[in-house]
Amino acid sequence: MRHWSQLATRNWLARPARSAGVLLAISLGVAAVVWVTACFESVRRTVISWALQHVGRSHITVESPAGKYDTIPIRLMDRLAALPEVKHAAARLVQRVPGKPLPRGADPAALVYDPEEQLDVHGIDITNEMSVREYPLAAGRMFGADEPFVCLLEAAYAAEHGLGLGDSVCIWGGGRAEPYRFEIVGLVSRRRIAKFQKGWVVTRLADLQHAAVQQGMTTSIDLVLFDASQEAVRVATERVRVESRKVVSNVSVRSVAVRLQQIQNAQAQQELVLVLLSCVAMLTAMFIILSTLSMGAVERVRQLGLLRCVGLTGGQLGVLVLVEVLPLGVVGILLGIPVGLVLTAVTRWLVPDYLGDFPISLADIGAAWAVGPSALLLHVVDVSRRTGIATSALVGLGVTLLAALLPMLRAWAASPLEASRPRATGQRGRWIVLSGVVGFLVLAAQAALVHGVPTALQPVLDGPARWLSARLGMAISVYGLERSPEFPTLASTAIVMLYIGYALIAPLLVWAVSAPAVKLVAAGLRVGERLLQDQVGRAVWRSTGIACGLMVGLSLIVGLVVFSESVRRGWEFPRSFPEAYVWNFQDMRPDAREAVSAVPGIREFTVAHAVNCIVGERRMFMEKVFLSITWFLAIEPKQFLDLLRMEFVEGDRETAERLLNEGGHIIVAEDFSRTRNAHLGDSVEVRIGVTRHSFKVAGVIQSPALDIAAGYFQAMSEANVVANSSVMGTLEDMRRIFGQDATRMVLLNFDLPPTPIPAGWPPAQGSAEAAGIPPECFDTRLPLERRWQRYREELVLRDVTRAMGAPAAPHGTARELKDAIDTELTRVTQLLAAVPTVALLVAAIGVANLMTASVTSRARQLAILRAVGATRGLILRMVLGEALVLGVVGTLLGMALGLHVAMNVTTMTQKMWGFSSEMTLPQGQLAAAVLLTVGLCAAAGIWPARRAARTNVVDALHVA
Repeated sequence: MRHWSQLATRNWLARPARSAGVLLAISLGVAAVVWVTACFESVRRTVISWALQHVGRSHITVESPAGKYDTIPIRLMDRLAALPEVKHAAARLVQRVPGKPLPRGADPAALVYDPEEQLDVHGIDITNEMSVREYPLAAGRMFGADEPFVCLLEAAYAAEHGLGLGDSVCIWGGGRAEPYRFEIVGLVSRRRIAKFQKGWVVTRLADLQHAAVQQGMTTSIDLVLFDASQEAVRVATERVRVESRKVVSNVSVRSVAVRLQQIQNAQAQQELVLVLLSCVAMLTAMFIILSTLSMGAVERVRQLGLLRCVGLTGGQLGVLVLVEVLPLGVVGILLGIPVGLVLTAVTRWLVPDYLGDFPISLADIGAAWAVGPSALLLHVVDVSRRTGIATSALVGLGVTLLAALLPMLRAWAASPLEASRPRATGQRGRWIVLSGVVGFLVLAAQAALVHGVPTALQPVLDGPARWLSARLGMAISVYGLERSPEFPTLASTAIVMLYIGYALIAPLLVWAVSAPAVKLVAAGLRVGERLLQDQVGRAVWRSTGIACGLMVGLSLIVGLVVFSESVRRGWEFPRSFPEAYVWNFQDMRPDAREAVSAVPGIREFTVAHAVNCIVGERRMFMEKVFLSITWFLAIEPKQFLDLLRMEFVEGDRETAERLLNEGGHIIVAEDFSRTRNAHLGDSVEVRIGVTRHSFKVAGVIQSPALDIAAGYFQAMSEANVVANSSVMGTLEDMRRIFGQDATRMVLLNFDLPPTPIPAGWPPAQGSAEAAGIPPECFDTRLPLERRWQRYREELVLRDVTRAMGAPAAPHGTARELKDAIDTELTRVTQLLAAVPTVALLVAAIGVANLMTASVTSRARQLAILRAVGATRGLILRMVLGEALVLGVVGTLLGMALGLHVAMNVTTMTQKMWGFSSEMTLPQGQLAAAVLLTVGLCAAAGIWPARRAARTNVVDALHVA
């Protein structure tokens, strides 16, 4: 055993830099998997915690169809609590009201009312609430049923404002000039899932009803059943719906289990995408390990032959290679796990609005340890699974073994003749061509999956596709990807097939593009072409491994930036989009038109109501019905179409306006029409709450991105998911069919002729005169005239919100909204691009390893070149040039694959969501990605090049 270990570790000692490179490649790959998975786990814990805080142990939730900021009569609870299936019933009132912190001893009358400072106040019936949900206390206690005007306060909000137990919060309601004061008796832990969420206050239901003038009303009623089985919940939900509609005709009754399942399904899809993204780094590491071990096998070909001569079998040599590789994999995994956790912590510190708590809790570990060793072991196993530690360890070990497979086979096949002569390599070109042919077949199958098979073959392949669909339980069509519940799985499969296809054809491509790459680099460095052909021209497979590593990392960066830029350009607002908007989470006054008409500074405007709805789509392949959530915009037909002047793709404005006024008709966006196959004259079923209605399509318009304008703040605040297209009906239909008579949106154009800027404006920031002036008005990077105009626009919008009875409603200009969404898109793209950047670093390690091995194996050749007159500068440029050739080849492959990925994702986006955009190439970002790739290769080649240039001629000539 001692001799075996000496043989296995000899290569580590002889090639310490190369072994360190393998360790670093494995550890970075493992770290990427842990990093991405742990970040996802942080988000998952936050969302589930948020959902459970709202859902608790309830099985059925009854609320208004307008959402959680509307109300229903509380008398409904008594009727539902009397049902035999119901074990507990609890009512909760939610109100978003103006509120401010009040330190102990301060005078509430001294507080200045500010409608933009708001709190989400939850009024609960303490006698029933604790049977439905719990409130985890960070400090203090729960209030009693007979304690008036006390509250629990969100711990994060308390920390932001320096509040503690005994302090108070004040809220304004009921038209009173003086605020209501609520003493803080407890601090409750609550995870926020969006940046625009308000501070959280929990108080007695009766007190909030009094303060908000909502006597006899509640927002929702949560029901806990005796029997929580799926069938029992389904039956009870229908019975609760029947009873509820006897009191409120359009009440919304939902099974909480279904809501949680929807969250979990969405998270499962996101997790799949993120895991695929992180596995890119592992895939790159595999290519690097494979190339490094292959180099070692080639260098030791004579040694392997001698070992065969002294009696070792091929199997023993294969085991020897395995014994050499496994410790490197294990050590790399152990190093990569803490690196991944550190990256997670850094990411959470940099973007706390995306990530919640750290996914590993010392408190949870301590609690498990207190129970016993077995509980601690189970907790560690569960945490390892959820944070990706176990997955990364298994994937890292698997990648190491897979990368070692070819060197093992190479050692296994070594013959005693290897000791006297090199192994023939005449069949290598055949394998390159065979790999390329298989790769092109995989890419053809991938194109058929995404775009569909050629028309002539569709009748022939339709039957086998149906048979395969029935066996797999998913809709596979000869017409390419279509909207279906299985779309995310099929789309992920298509992307994986794309990478496999490119990896298989990479040797052929490297063989083909190596010659022009050598010419390009040789001309740039003034080195003879023949001096640069050694690595790429004579070691195609090893060069392919390095080039594939570069290809994988660069392709993801290219795909991300191209798709992001295409999306940003594709959803631009129409040229006639209104200059400003007001959007509220709650219903504003129904007489909105009269209220806004009295506000000066407005040239034209329109009001609208926007609610989430469910649309029923036509039956899909395999007879499945796919329901999706989108927005129903209830509009004033004439004013809305006058203001936006949208282009009709099907139908015309005059006819569409007439049909809308007649009722029972909608206008749909082009994206909606494309994905749902709904065209002029077709019927579309819309469901809001429990009410369903079939509408006729009166026209198809170019998508105005109104859903983004309406849904951006809603999605950011309430974590709702909306589609990329909307349906537009009338306010009259919304009132008549769905029973909702309200307004949530105002779109307007200003009437503000230029005026002289007052002297000394803007006032000093922080002064009393600067109070209420938006922060962007102090941004000196903007022209003073633009800042003054922005301030005047802000004053008009504030007047509109006050006139609508919603002074804290989100508002702004179209320019600000687009800039905000652009910023978020850019930020998310940069965050996701960090993972493939790690893959590029891993690939750069492979370049350094390959160049180091090349210098070592050619020491005698380099010495001869020096002896016949080659300068050190020439040797340095030659080795550096070889690294750059690999960088150029990898860059070409990465650009091709990245653009292919972006094209596929754009096509999939159009097929699934109808969002159509032309591919846009951000030249600056692509140039930066190319420079990063080539620069990493150049940096990786510097140390081997310097080492080669400093080679001692006499010593090198004595090398056997």
